[in-house]
Amino acid sequence: MNSLILAAALVVPFAVLAPPSRAFAQVQQEDLDKIHVRIARKVAPATVAVEGGGVRGSGVLIDKSGVILTSPTAVGTATSRVTVLTQGSHAYTGKVLGRANDRELVVVKIDAGQDLPFVELGDSDAAKAGQIAYVFGDSYDSIRSDDQAAMSLGVLSGIYELTQRHDKSLYTGKVLETSAAVNPSQNGGPLVDRDGRLLGLVTLNYDDSKFTGLAVPINALKPAIDKIRRDYSDAPVVLGPPAEPRKPTGDAAPAKPEPGEPWLGLEVRSAGGGVEILRVSRRSPAHRAGLRRGDVLTQIDSVRITTEEAFLKAIARKSPEDTVKLTVNREAGGTVELSVKLAAKPVY
Repeated sequence: MNSLILAAALVVPFAVLAPPSRAFAQVQQEDLDKIHVRIARKVAPATVAVEGGGVRGSGVLIDKSGVILTSPTAVGTATSRVTVLTQGSHAYTGKVLGRANDRELVVVKIDAGQDLPFVELGDSDAAKAGQIAYVFGDSYDSIRSDDQAAMSLGVLSGIYELTQRHDKSLYTGKVLETSAAVNPSQNGGPLVDRDGRLLGLVTLNYDDSKFTGLAVPINALKPAIDKIRRDYSDAPVVLGPPAEPRKPTGDAAPAKPEPGEPWLGLEVRSAGGGVEILRVSRRSPAHRAGLRRGDVLTQIDSVRITTEEAFLKAIARKSPEDTVKLTVNREAGGTVELSVKLAAKPVY
């Protein structure tokens, strides 16, 4: 009898300490589901659809009084009034408080006559690669058609400086790269962390050879947001370069347009004996010439290229329409020489 009691005493504690793995995984999944649902309930109602200047996209409310952040790619580069659609299919005419087109920022105000849901600004400087991130927006007209913001989940897959413009973007500088899906009309929408705090605004500045989206970090925008909200009176506060070239006045002859900045369409980093190509912009001179990711560029004309700085300087000395001779090493194809005609760097 005593031996049976002893055996039972040895077996029961083991069962308590080792619960079935399936049950444990279910508990973990339920915890994750709660986090995702909480974020959706917090951020989706504060995500809006916007339209102006012949384009459309997304935005995010950052104040209960109706202050919205969005992008000039979503409302135009010179508009003073935009259309805003909030959850519940409520449409408003928003006034532009100000803009910084080169930072892809437009600050809009709507008057809803009541407090609105909003997202708090986060700290993008504290963001780390690998952390959970969510993207919201009017993906494929989800707000307009279904009265709900589309939500996608991923991680911050990279944080780096972007030196080339892509697609219709206006921004270069530090970016947050995310594996969360970014679809049409989500530009200007929020990228948030697992607490639902705003880390950045989704930008069209991406390379379609990668399955990732980018966002302009919110800390890069905070000074402009504060200045616009502080200085607005009757006309939009415009920061940075003007949206359009000024028209000549009087009888003065119009000035000849500047030829633009020479553009090859590459992003590179230093590698052994040259610079490795990280990205090739679609429809760029480099793309048309057949350059591809992984190629190592060693020479431009007679100039040896061993650093990113040397590459940028060599291109900067040229003019659009110049033809340059590139020497490239390929793993499978040895060394090749290509003649590439440069173009003017796109400015959208």
